[in-house]
Amino acid sequence: RPQNVQPVVTEYLRGRLATAHNGNIVNASAIKERLQSYGCDFAATNETEVISSLVANEALHPASIEQAVINAVRQLRGAFSLVILSSKNKLIAVRDGFGMRPLCLGRNESGVAVASESCALDSANFQFERDIQPGEMLVIEADGSMKSSIVLEEERTAFCLFEYIYFARNDSEIDNLSVYQAHFNMGRQLAREFPVEAD
Repeated sequence: RPQNVQPVVTEYLRGRLATAHNGNIVNASAIKERLQSYGCDFAATNETEVISSLVANEALHPASIEQAVINAVRQLRGAFSLVILSSKNKLIAVRDGFGMRPLCLGRNESGVAVASESCALDSANFQFERDIQPGEMLVIEADGSMKSSIVLEEERTAFCLFEYIYFARNDSEIDNLSVYQAHFNMGRQLAREFPVEAD
């Protein structure tokens, strides 16, 4: 369905949001039902539209777009990294409190970029700067200035292993660990635990 293509654009009384998301929100159905009871209409079948509508709903209250994002993400349960472009000329990036899904920041002479993998920054000629930390919200202004704050806190981190063994590309680096090196180390450990005659 074309409506499921990201970013999802949501219009609301005070502006417009474009939202992209990576992850799984386990309470998305309950949030969607609640928003529908408020009169929200949904065209897509993905969780991204639910998140974008939730942020827009929170932004209807007299609060900044940053506070609306904080209020929204604190209602989400699950693994996620989010990038939200606001008509208020702000780019907002948020990573879940466990840090299950990756998110990183890059920079070049044109400005800053946010991506789920460092190889995406490389492909677009951005220099990897750092990983966005678990629970961190980064607000990037139109002039390139940034403000960072921890908005989601968990007692521990819990990165999704599938990022290293299945999702992420070999030439990416996630949380200071090369995906290629992680594959290599896992192969070594597998050989120790299950030795076989092989070349």
